[in-house]
Amino acid sequence: MFSSLAGKRRFEAWCTRALFVGGRHRVLVVDDNADVADSLRDVLKVKGLDTQSAYLGEHAMLIAQTWHPHLILLDICLVDISGIEVAKRIRCGPCGDEPLLFAHTALDAGLIREEARAAGFDALIGQPCTPAQIVEALALYCPSVRSALAGKADVADDCVAPR
Repeated sequence: MFSSLAGKRRFEAWCTRALFVGGRHRVLVVDDNADVADSLRDVLKVKGLDTQSAYLGEHAMLIAQTWHPHLILLDICLVDISGIEVAKRIRCGPCGDEPLLFAHTALDAGLIREEARAAGFDALIGQPCTPAQIVEALALYCPSVRSALAGKADVADDCVAPR
């Protein structure tokens, strides 16, 4: 996983000024495999996050513009448009630098790391991964997430099916 200081600062600033829905951080999970997207969405919801899922890049960009998630967990290999292109469009669009972007992919990290970084991703998480790993990565960027999630019921790590 790579991370950027700029991404951490961006997310901290967004956390402090955003109006949380019900006091929860918003996470958009994007994966063309509906089972993976919905499983991650549901597990992160149990962890106390406000979540939505999308299965297409175009739909993800629409949700990002209207719902303003704090984090977008974005698969690189989508069926309609690549996650790299989605990230570039989000960064150049009305959302700009606001959401934290985590690439979520089964591709070899060595092959896409630089392209993902150039597209505006803040972190790269390999698939399969556990919901706990995603929450841990999110907590690295924003201490308020870590404190909000403290004491939440643990969810079995094997509830997300690998691709």
